[in-house]
Amino acid sequence: MAVAISMIASTVALDAVALVRYVGPDGKAGASGTSRADPVGDIQAAIDEGLQTVRPDEGLEIRVLPGTYVRQQLVLRSSASGGGGIAIVGDGDRKHPAVFDGAGTDGPWLTVAPAQAPIGNLTVSKLEIRRYATAITLNGSRDIDALAVTDVLIRENVFRSIGQTSKSQKTPSTAAVRLVNADRVRIVDNRFVDIRNRWSCGIIHAIYVAHGSTDNQVIGNTFEDSCGDAIRFRDASNNNRVEGNTFIDAWADAPISDWYCDSTSVKGCTKKTPECPSFGNVMMGNKVEIRQAKPPNTLTAHGTDSPALCPMPAEASGASRRQRFVDQ
Repeated sequence: MAVAISMIASTVALDAVALVRYVGPDGKAGASGTSRADPVGDIQAAIDEGLQTVRPDEGLEIRVLPGTYVRQQLVLRSSASGGGGIAIVGDGDRKHPAVFDGAGTDGPWLTVAPAQAPIGNLTVSKLEIRRYATAITLNGSRDIDALAVTDVLIRENVFRSIGQTSKSQKTPSTAAVRLVNADRVRIVDNRFVDIRNRWSCGIIHAIYVAHGSTDNQVIGNTFEDSCGDAIRFRDASNNNRVEGNTFIDAWADAPISDWYCDSTSVKGCTKKTPECPSFGNVMMGNKVEIRQAKPPNTLTAHGTDSPALCPMPAEASGASRRQRFVDQ
């Protein structure tokens, strides 16, 4: 386990010299952001200025000072120009964390959405994110495979009270962390607490791995007191690994489930091409703790394994998803 996490960290760390910008709860517009004494107040402003300033041989590191940042939202549409990566890292500790509080914001804290080219090499670490409809959405294109989000590390964060938690939020949420056409994402050593909607609670998932999101790892996380299945795979999201996680009353039916919108039997599927089951995903060494919730299924796989419009991958021939999704 320790070896796996070490390898994960090394693949996303900023190997190049980093341009550092500071964000602080008392920061002001027009601040330089070059030191703790002169931080920028808004994380989007810090990212935008940093991406304009960073040299081709540098990465960009945003250090978020301890304190609470209310209703801030961040959108990334491109990577650092030199490919050195972007790291958003809390500069506090457990007693004095850097907290982004959405206060019932009807939207995500962080949206990563490729505009004209793939986005990759992003780290989000040591933050607390709470009271947003969604914490992080990695929005690669459902229809254009090349517009993907890749090589992201989400590590040692706390995601608390994410979902439709406020009366002002009109639409139920589907995820705390959402992956769409996102590959080689590592979600490691995070806590997901109180992930729920005011209604349609079963449709929200702590981690929603969807639409061709492959080769991702979910390792060493804790999921607590949530009302939807904690991890949901959807639509040809293959060859992912779920290992060493703890699920505490964090499911509707099962801690991990697989689903796809089968256009041959379900009306209202929105993707242009048919959705498919997911294969090749592996669960290892996960633990379930039942305190107040009903006992869960080990895994629930919705829909048939081989729909007419979606042939089963050759490597999965002869095996059902329920057989492939086994705890080893």
